[in-house]
Amino acid sequence: MDLVFAPGSNKLMLTIQHELVQVVIQDGFEILHSSLLFTNAYLDGHLTIQLVKEALIRAAQNHTPGALSIYRRLIYDTEYFRKILPLVSLTNLCDDPG
Repeated sequence: MDLVFAPGSNKLMLTIQHELVQVVIQDGFEILHSSLLFTNAYLDGHLTIQLVKEALIRAAQNHTPGALSIYRRLIYDTEYFRKILPLVSLTNLCDDPG
């Protein structure tokens, strides 16, 4: 499922995304929050990116089969994940997402 950018901008906004993309990202927030509470609250950039990616992938899995295309994009399309990352984390985008 493609991401939608604000008109005339390269900024991604959660509120204008397809409903399923919004749900996956919002569920990803909750999964990430749990990971931070129970895994490690003091993360370096690389670990933060890895936890964000894992949270989004798990959220997409929770909404399959409808979110199967989102799941696949998160797994195989690094650029897709990099575009979503700023919605979930302020982490340095130059770090490798794994």
